[in-house]
Amino acid sequence: MAGFTYENLAAGAEALRKAAIKTACEQAAIPPLPEAQSGQQKQDVIAIEAAFAGVPAMFYPFLDMPRPENFDGIFADLQQSATVLMTTQNAPDSDLELTAANNNKFSGVTTVGDNLASWSGAAAREFKSQYLDKLPVQQASQFNAVAASMKLIQQEKAIWTEARKNVADIVNQAIEVLENMPQRCSKDNWTVAFTVVAAVASVAAVSLAAAGAGIVVGLTVADKVAGGSSLFIKDDPPENRRFEASTADGVIREVDRGVKELIARIVEQEGKIAAAFSGVNALVWDEREAFVPKRPLLAKATPENITDQDMLGFSS
Repeated sequence: MAGFTYENLAAGAEALRKAAIKTACEQAAIPPLPEAQSGQQKQDVIAIEAAFAGVPAMFYPFLDMPRPENFDGIFADLQQSATVLMTTQNAPDSDLELTAANNNKFSGVTTVGDNLASWSGAAAREFKSQYLDKLPVQQASQFNAVAASMKLIQQEKAIWTEARKNVADIVNQAIEVLENMPQRCSKDNWTVAFTVVAAVASVAAVSLAAAGAGIVVGLTVADKVAGGSSLFIKDDPPENRRFEASTADGVIREVDRGVKELIARIVEQEGKIAAAFSGVNALVWDEREAFVPKRPLLAKATPENITDQDMLGFSS
């Protein structure tokens, strides 16, 4: 089989064009050497070459696909954020590669709450009940959203990695069929595995933080990512597409069908990832209080009013 890869896809498309011309000429019983061809056969060769002139253009949409490594920086940024938010309550998916030690700084929230227990002011009570007590849940929710986004970026990278393999496979198998196609009427069959998949269910199944009520928010993240239908929606499996043709022209028509179906599959999977990201974004906006602390009353404190009953009050 031809050994073209995505890196030399343009050369592979040109080799496919030439293979189609050669096979079409053989099937038309046209001698390979021009000096052995009749005048009509020379005209037939010109017509055959014109018929396959557009083969390289069939692969133009694939030449500027995103580079898979371009997503590594985005993943690293999210990974850094997740590391900051990761506590002993988090059990992240091993695929997220969160190898840093758990961030125990959030444990100081309990100590701060104890220190404020003796203060009588409204702002002190509000700071504990509406800020400190809710912070672990909010931190867990933030971690869940970041973890889900990391999984989606992994899937985005995988889509473009597999797309490169799939389009090269279309070229290589078509060339092989053309080169081995004898002058016969029976059809040649071949199969291309389309492995471009958006594994959204794996995002929903990621191990999320469970900090009291935080588990509810965590499941909501997964459910929102999954489109609101189920926490465990079914992943799209790889698809084996079967092609068959008995002529060079038929092979190229099948190649055209293959590249169009691959493009359609890429668009479909990209749409699923976009919808999942929109789900995470919508959840953060719809359940903002589960992610973002309110501005505490203590933010209005000044040296002059800090001990007022509306603020800290007096320590007992």
